[in-house]
Amino acid sequence: MLNPDLILFDDTDKQVAAGVRRCLARLTPKHSVTSRRYAISTLIKEEIDDHLARVLATYSGGWSWPLLDGFQLSRAWLTTSQSAPAEPEGMTSLERAVWCADLWRAQVHKAARSARAKAPKPSPRACETFCSTLDTVMALIDALSAIRPHHTHGPDGSIALKAKGQHAQYCELCWRETEHYTAGPLRDAEDQRLGFSRRFCNEHNPQSAASNYRRDLKFKEAFANELKFIRENGLARKKGSVVFLPDAREPSGMALHLVPASAHQEDVRRAAYALVHSGLQGTASQCLAFEWQGLPVPQIAAHLGITARAVRLAIARAHPKLKQAELARVGGMPG
Repeated sequence: MLNPDLILFDDTDKQVAAGVRRCLARLTPKHSVTSRRYAISTLIKEEIDDHLARVLATYSGGWSWPLLDGFQLSRAWLTTSQSAPAEPEGMTSLERAVWCADLWRAQVHKAARSARAKAPKPSPRACETFCSTLDTVMALIDALSAIRPHHTHGPDGSIALKAKGQHAQYCELCWRETEHYTAGPLRDAEDQRLGFSRRFCNEHNPQSAASNYRRDLKFKEAFANELKFIRENGLARKKGSVVFLPDAREPSGMALHLVPASAHQEDVRRAAYALVHSGLQGTASQCLAFEWQGLPVPQIAAHLGITARAVRLAIARAHPKLKQAELARVGGMPG
């Protein structure tokens, strides 16, 4: 039902990885995060919980462990931490489950970042295993939260035959959350009066003349395509910040992509946003790809049908843009 190779990170703890594979192998179309008879939480408890608890308890490196105090993956869709914000009113059972899991996923994300920040450079093997395991947990939460049950119960006891997606969590043009999603309790009672956008963030609200909506709209298709590519090819599981991957459509046979800082949706979207806004498409990225393959400037010029001077100029301009894109993918520069 779900491909574990698109969820598991390379350095994930072996027992956790094996548990994830067994758990996914037992999934059926009837399973969901809200079902009682076909509960995903039961599978996670039997296959993953104990191994994940061992990883968290035995890691000897520094990390902000209070972030995951009380965390149990099988209950991520059922309960929240004590520091969680007040639960919004009017949610269906599915919306509440995903809301709970999203809060825990954010905590896992912070925990992984804290471990990476406190580890010496280069990171020891134990840190890579610990952080990769947490990255796998985030990817698993994302994948399981996306499974939609055949019906869902509303707060008033009503039953909807199809899970309702009233709004998106993330803006269609960037990594930020939509205005409607971030409005909290206000969004239900005063949505129409306040005009919260269900599709865009505050920076890209089409109703605001000061927003960047018109500037960034031209990147919408490229942004969506890069997001799809990152997810389908598991780029969040790769190491480093930049990769060149095979692409028969390009003169060099390679295409440049940015690696997300983690599997968290915000980081995935930041990487896609940084790439499509980097100005590295076309000749610039192909010059870098040929340079990465070790070709001299005259050969690059011959392949691209431009002058050697144009190649040198493109490479000289591309490297600063690449550094800016690498910073932007981790939030180091404003979008």
